[in-house]
Amino acid sequence: MRWLVVLFVLCVAGLGARDAAAEAVPRLFKAGSYPLEVRKTLSVGPTTCREVEGGGAVGFAPDTVRKVDFNGDGRPDYIVSFENTTCGGEKTGGFCGSGGCMVDFLVTLPNGRLRSVFVDQVYGYEILKGRPRKVRFFIFHNYCADKPERDGGCYRDVRIGYRQFSPVY
Repeated sequence: MRWLVVLFVLCVAGLGARDAAAEAVPRLFKAGSYPLEVRKTLSVGPTTCREVEGGGAVGFAPDTVRKVDFNGDGRPDYIVSFENTTCGGEKTGGFCGSGGCMVDFLVTLPNGRLRSVFVDQVYGYEILKGRPRKVRFFIFHNYCADKPERDGGCYRDVRIGYRQFSPVY
């Protein structure tokens, strides 16, 4: 009976160690698990690393693609952000510049296809709570003539639908 208790304790300890080891391993990015239109946007990564940065394999962060229903229609929409993307293991300037980092907002249309509605550089974005949902874009200071100011730039709140838009205007 005593050996049974020892065996049980060892099994529980082994499971705990396995869970801790699994948490230490970073989540891998799997581009193939996303729709074709998202993968097309992601294909910019290797091209940029090869052409602009002089080589090295592209490294996508686990949060490169975000799946969210930001327009409130019940269908998944996608945000691709190159903010934490690397080339050859190094964070480089190929994806970010003085205007911020490249993002692509893709909406799922009623027919199921995806459409890119905004592709450009922004300092960041925040999905605001409430209905209808809006996205707050933090943009480069050159576009801030009549917009609320924020650390080196400004922001504009946009309700995203199915049409292309620019948070700059």
